[in-house]
Amino acid sequence: MTSGAAQSGTHAIPDGVLVTVGDTEISYDDVALAGYFTGDWGALVQRCADGLRRDAATSVPAEDLRAAAERFRRQRRLASSHDLHAWLDERDLSFADWEGYLRRDHLSSDSTTPLDAAAGPDSDFASALRADAFCADFWSAFGARVVSWAVAATLSASDADEDDLARVRDAVANDPVAPFAGRDEWVAERTAVLARWLAAYQSLDEIVANDDALAATLNDDWSKWSVLSIDSCAVASESAAREAIACSNDDNMELEEIARRAHSSIEHRRVRSGDLTDGLAPLLLSAPLGEAVGPLRLGAEWSVVWVRERAAASLEDPTVRAHATATLVDAAVANASKGLVTWRAPR
Repeated sequence: MTSGAAQSGTHAIPDGVLVTVGDTEISYDDVALAGYFTGDWGALVQRCADGLRRDAATSVPAEDLRAAAERFRRQRRLASSHDLHAWLDERDLSFADWEGYLRRDHLSSDSTTPLDAAAGPDSDFASALRADAFCADFWSAFGARVVSWAVAATLSASDADEDDLARVRDAVANDPVAPFAGRDEWVAERTAVLARWLAAYQSLDEIVANDDALAATLNDDWSKWSVLSIDSCAVASESAAREAIACSNDDNMELEEIARRAHSSIEHRRVRSGDLTDGLAPLLLSAPLGEAVGPLRLGAEWSVVWVRERAAASLEDPTVRAHATATLVDAAVANASKGLVTWRAPR
């Protein structure tokens, strides 16, 4: 079965097949259209539009741009200039396209304003959106999600949600970027297919996640599923973290006072140990309750953490049950995907 995609209505979306699942072809257009079901396509468009506005109004310091470029290349193992240019060439992007993405990504915020429908898309915007989709890993990350829907459809059949269909078709019709203008028949056909795939994926939990399977998942690796109640305090430096630890462990100072002196605050959280970084999980699982742990380098910040409670995971906990269900669904999709999925184009 093929995607039936005609040429995309905007340069932002590459032409052709991105990936196949068995005999089923999934085009770049299909992945973009699937993004209307989840909001991922709209988020990409809005962030690009916001980045363009900000880029026109301000500049990015050279050192920040260099740091962003190094981070981008390190994450994709593009060690040499040749590696970078080969990566860009494969995606029909220029060096200027890439630098534009780096600036927009640096300047964009999560709070965006809608694209002015009256202005409509233009070639500059389409080029920027194309660069952002590749450089922000939209085709790779979201494409993999659509693949999981298609694989799920090989395991079970489900009817499309009519409300989803109506919502997506309305969103496509009212999108100022109009990537599928003049392709109403194709949109109707592929929206129905994608909706069935998504419904199949969403129904997998009923097939694979019964209580016995969920309990076995928790018992197979209890340390991954332990639930921790923790307090944390972000501080300005490693030395400030050591001072906070001494105030807590040696002087029994109240956490609020420690935070006040550090010009910070205390964050209270319940986390699953499996959601912590590899190095942090065993440290917090073995730490004495109530004792300050650190200094810890968490991302760009130094922090001190206190473990208040450790509890074995229970399926009565909705969060734990949801995580365990997702684990089983992901495992079922991964198993069914073996030998079935072939990526055909750059992502």
